[in-house]
Amino acid sequence: INEIQDIYRYIYVKGFNVTQAVRYIEANMSSTPERDEILAFIAKSTRGIMKGYTRIPGNSQ
Repeated sequence: INEIQDIYRYIYVKGFNVTQAVRYIEANMSSTPERDEILAFIAKSTRGIMKGYTRIPGNSQ
């Protein structure tokens, strides 16, 4: 579980773009079935891995 959390932190929290995060994960984390499955999912994705941010009309923040 901790490894999966770490992977998601690199992808979404640490300020890397997805390509940078994948390179970092491949270089610095040991290969495990979970890590490899997440990276394979990202590699196969044709529409991205996350819905883009959109502003709510009328919300100034």
